[in-house]
Amino acid sequence: MLWDCPPIELFKCDTKALEDSCCKRVIVTCDETLSKWLDPEAVALSGDALVKIVYTWLFDWLVDKINNSIGQDHDPKFSIGVLDVYGLERF
Repeated sequence: MLWDCPPIELFKCDTKALEDSCCKRVIVTCDETLSKWLDPEAVALSGDALVKIVYTWLFDWLVDKINNSIGQDHDPKFSIGVLDVYGLERF
């Protein structure tokens, strides 16, 4: 298996299906379905894409939770600033 670490359980999906989706390319034609293993570089890019989308979802969820917890009051003593250092470096 590609990943045997406990955090994969947090996805609550079939581990084999996740591995296949990151390591194989599936081409569907009119009369057949072809499956091809990706090269290691493409697998790494696929894993990076998965990590980026999970980070985005987690970050958005966290910001939403914080915003909901402080309400709509714009008083500075009830606000929070979040600095996404990676985003700042890429700016």
